[in-house]
Amino acid sequence: MPIRNESLYENKPDPNRLNAFYLAVGVVDANSKDGREFHYEDPSTSLMTALGARPIPIKKFSLCETSTGRCRDRATGQPGHILRVGPIKWIYSKTAILEAGHYEHGLGASGDEIKVHREGGQWKVTYTGKHWVS
Repeated sequence: MPIRNESLYENKPDPNRLNAFYLAVGVVDANSKDGREFHYEDPSTSLMTALGARPIPIKKFSLCETSTGRCRDRATGQPGHILRVGPIKWIYSKTAILEAGHYEHGLGASGDEIKVHREGGQWKVTYTGKHWVS
């Protein structure tokens, strides 16, 4: 599924606000009965490679921390944003719904619902809707 967020392509790092994105992938907990209990993990190395180089780097989720109420790089302390996706809820073999969003700080976050469908060998977004904003 192609990434369509223009900020991944066009924005430049801002040392006071954004130096990197940290990608978190939602995984359903093994003991979850209805799929609602999940946690975030790092994306696979193959996904990180597929994302390639960007004006604002995309790093693994485990390389940031939020203990201060803001997303910061664990090594440098520079500010960033968490981009999170999933877990994926399969509706049919070629249709899925997932939640995606971002986190910068306590009142700087959002969540969107995205519906995708595989057609002609490609994933296409068929619906996007804002779930919440803080």
